[in-house]
Amino acid sequence: MILQRGQRIKLADTTNSLQLEIGVKLTFPSAQEVDYSCFGLNAAQQLSDDRYFIFYNQPQSPEKAIVSLPALEAANFTVDLAKLPETIKRLVFVATLD
Repeated sequence: MILQRGQRIKLADTTNSLQLEIGVKLTFPSAQEVDYSCFGLNAAQQLSDDRYFIFYNQPQSPEKAIVSLPALEAANFTVDLAKLPETIKRLVFVATLD
């Protein structure tokens, strides 16, 4: 499934699996260096635990529920919802131009 920038989906509408691989890729007219990250947010839509800010310098959550995989032109994350703490209610994937 390909999503457009800003698009939101309910996971239950796409799969029943608890193990997911999520790819994130942006294209630009000219070469850009992009850093991809994932935020695990609580019910208040806040990052209440820095261990759930997954990025190049912290490539996985403590229990490896969210793992950033090395990639050259895109970002790939594995997510195991069965391992994710109940306090994490939403995952947000972002891209930052370096």
